[in-house]
Order: sequence, then structure tokens, then C-alpha cells
Amino acid sequence: MYQALKKDNIDISVSVIIACKDELTNLKENLVSILEQQYSSWELIVIDDYSSDGSQEYLTDLSEQFDHLTVIRPSKDINGKKLGLTEAILKAKGDYILLTDADCKPCSRLWIQAMMSCIRDKDIVLGYAPLTGDHGTAVESFSKYETYITAIHYLSFAELGRPYMGVGRNLLFNKNLWLNHKGYSDLMHIASGDDDLLIQKIANGNNTAVCTHPESFMYSQAEHELRLYISQKKRHFNSSIYYALSDKIALGIYPVLLSAVYIFFGVLVWKGYGLLALIWISLRWILTMMIHGVRLQHLDYKSLFWRWPVLELCHLVYLLFFVPVVLNKREYGWK
Repeated sequence: MYQALKKDNIDISVSVIIACKDELTNLKENLVSILEQQYSSWELIVIDDYSSDGSQEYLTDLSEQFDHLTVIRPSKDINGKKLGLTEAILKAKGDYILLTDADCKPCSRLWIQAMMSCIRDKDIVLGYAPLTGDHGTAVESFSKYETYITAIHYLSFAELGRPYMGVGRNLLFNKNLWLNHKGYSDLMHIASGDDDLLIQKIANGNNTAVCTHPESFMYSQAEHELRLYISQKKRHFNSSIYYALSDKIALGIYPVLLSAVYIFFGVLVWKGYGLLALIWISLRWILTMMIHGVRLQHLDYKSLFWRWPVLELCHLVYLLFFVPVVLNKREYGWK
């Protein structure tokens, strides 16, 4: 997946857009690193979604220091980001729209350039957004693993010509493509899905590329509290019920095969072949870790290598736990 950083398309104008609600701490931590990006023609639009923590005042002061920063508020205070994003995109001057979040920090000042270098003849670039954190909790470690697995899936599917999702922490698309598909007009009733459901709508094998150059990575803090992590993942899973049937079937293969692995292990133990079961599952873990080893290092998750067996088993439990959420059409707000 490694890509060389090229200087293709570095003169195409870009509008970076961030939607935030009560994220003053994150804005103070991350926004300047985005404002200091080295790119020839770009602007930053921050959507303050009726914050009550002083974000508006901070953003107003910052806009006086940076001419390329514009701060807006959605015309209505409704659930979800889509109204604010729609109004920001319509206001945007850039030929391309680059989405990220207030809790994200680019790995370098070449983030925009790295993402734009992957356009070539494409309209959409799916970026990578790893998690970081130093709390050392089991939830934090697992959230990194789950993010890695998710990234491997959506980036690999896109490379095979089957893009099905992207992450709003690092997503680039052509503004005209968005306009031609009438933006979020038919998705406004869904609180979540401003990223993956948009890709479901506008992406195909011919217009989508992936970017995995290290300069393009957009980092955010891993959640380290179980209650908050579950709430976060409920919002993420909630939009998957609207995926195309073919994508649901394709994505369902992984948990089915993973379940089969551990069911087979359990059957061997139950039948009295405990040693054989242990040898078999150990060899499988070793092979799997070897396959993912290079990718874990490139995608900045090498710390997960020796924890793989435990994390994989936890991932199976996680997938089974969230099945009811996938089947439930209850809406979860973005904040």
C-alpha cells in the first residue's frame, strides 16, 4: 500500500472543511497545525454547530490571524453534520473538498499535498486516519485494532474497484461530483453517514483512489473509556444499515469466516483434540500476523503485532455485540 509523494495536482484549489460542536479543547490542540499546511491554493472552513463552550469566540479570534480561515454556523440547529457541511460546501471556493474533524491532527504540513497527489484522474481520494493515545487501556488498544481492520477493508475494497465507505476524518472529493449527485439532499434524514453514505452514493471503481502515504495520515485520539467507545461505535454502525445489499453481503463474509475459525477450534477441543486445536490456532495466528506485519508497520500500528491473538478474539465478540445495532434503525446523534 505504500505510495511515493508526488507533486501532481498541487495547484488545484482545495477547501478543507471541519464541522465541530463543543470542541474548544480539540480546536486549541489541532487547528493551528491544519492552518499551517503548505499548499498553494486552499482555504479552511470551520462549521461551529451552535457550540456553547467558547468555540465561536476562539474561532473568531483565530480568523483574524489567518486570512484563509472562514467560520460559519448552520442556518438551523438540527441533529447531525449534513446541513452544516452542505452550506459549507456550497460556500467553498475550492475545486476539491477535503473533510476532517476537530479532534484530528495532520502528521505533517504536507497533508493536503499528499492527499492531492493521489487524485491524478480521480474524483475521490480515501485517506487513512489512525488513532493515537497513551492511556494504555484495553479499550484504547482495541479501538486502534478495530480502526486498522476497518481501514484495511475499505482501502483494499477500493483498490479492487469496490469502494463502499470512507472516513470523514480524512476524505477528499470533487465538489462538482458532489453537486452533480445533489450532495446530501437524500441523506438529511439520517443523522450519521456524512462520510460512508456519501461514498455509497458517489463512488465507483473508476473515480476513486486511496492514499496511504505517511504524510497523508490524519491522527486522532483513541477513545479509552468503554462507555464512550460503545456510544461512538453505535453511531458508526448505525449508518451501515443503509449500505447497498452487495456491500452488506461482502462485508458479512469477514465475521462469518472469523466465527468459523473459532467454532472449529471449539469443536476440536470439545471432541478431545485439544493439542491439535492449540497447534492449529497457533499456526493460524502466526500466519495472520506475518501477513499483517508489514501493513501494521506502514500504517503506524506496529504496537498491535504481539497483541494480535487477543485483539482478534475481542474483535469477534465486538462484531457479535453490535449485530443488534446494525439491524436497528434507531438514529444516534453525532454529539
